[in-house]
Amino acid sequence: MIIILSTIYGCAHKQEKREEVKNKLIGSWRIDKVKWIAKDTTLLLVPNSKGLFLITDSHYSIAWSPREKRIPFKNLSAPTAEETIEGFQSIVFNSGIHESTDSTFTTIAKIAKVPGFEGGKQLYRYETKNDSTIILTLFDEYYPDNTKPNWSGKWKTEFFLYRE
Repeated sequence: MIIILSTIYGCAHKQEKREEVKNKLIGSWRIDKVKWIAKDTTLLLVPNSKGLFLITDSHYSIAWSPREKRIPFKNLSAPTAEETIEGFQSIVFNSGIHESTDSTFTTIAKIAKVPGFEGGKQLYRYETKNDSTIILTLFDEYYPDNTKPNWSGKWKTEFFLYRE
């Protein structure tokens, strides 16, 4: 009987902890700054237009611009080919589902800026500073065919997120 009660308590405690973990991440997060980190170099970006990282209990969406300022199309409804290319290169976005633990966050893209990345995974570590601040570190990525990008093992991307 003691073993059964211990098992039930353990399972309930694990479920409670899992829900607590998700609750720390759930919300609308402003991307305030981004660091690209290599062994001998760190680049800091504080974008003018803050991006968003939205997290629900099972889904995520990220959209942000690595550019200091995006250039608007001269004619919003009829951009030139050059404007279209510049616009594409000036934005990052993915949306899909996620899995999380008390220190990791793994996203699986259902739609992505880069055609063909759907089904790809991005692996993050996260650290909560308080209820309104998270540092989310992208440390690895897998393409849908399970290969990795050429930056794998060379760069990490650190996002400084503030609750909206």
